[in-house]
Amino acid sequence: MHLFKNKLRRTTGAKKTTSSPGRSFFSSHRGLIVRSILIFIGIGLMCSLFMLFDKHYWKNPRVFNLGNIRKNVTIETGKTIRPDMIYPWVGLKNGIASFDINIAETYHKFAGTPNAKEVEIVRTLPDKLYIRIKERDPLARLSSGPRGLVVDDEGVAFVQHSSNAVLPLIRLSEEFDQIQPNDRLSGMELN
Repeated sequence: MHLFKNKLRRTTGAKKTTSSPGRSFFSSHRGLIVRSILIFIGIGLMCSLFMLFDKHYWKNPRVFNLGNIRKNVTIETGKTIRPDMIYPWVGLKNGIASFDINIAETYHKFAGTPNAKEVEIVRTLPDKLYIRIKERDPLARLSSGPRGLVVDDEGVAFVQHSSNAVLPLIRLSEEFDQIQPNDRLSGMELN
């Protein structure tokens, strides 16, 4: 029996000596270590995918390129503003990248034009651009101010380059000689 007790002590003692402090740290923090490794691998994969996407997609001259602007750019205008006038205003030329066109700047450029009533610019990726300019319809001619000045139903004065002899003529007093395009007439006064 004395031998049995001695063997028993050795096995229990062996259990105590086999559990080292390094092993207990790993076993107690295994989940944290595995998650940290997976996060590190995930971030590395995302960075490498972004670099590949950036190199082969965003900076590729064939992607996001308008190419032939007559085919990929749709322009709707009225009678005064013609589509061939729009191309130089926007800076459109064959082979231009879609992101080289500043949509906000182009919108404000057209919206500030007295003849434009509504402006819509839509970029459809990867290679389409849609520009629609709804022009003001002249309601009457104005007798004072610059020659060719007309007014629409909202009272906005603008220049009509086409023949407007069929429109009714509004005779204004001399105090309205300062009327300029994009001025708004309201009632009996200039706003």
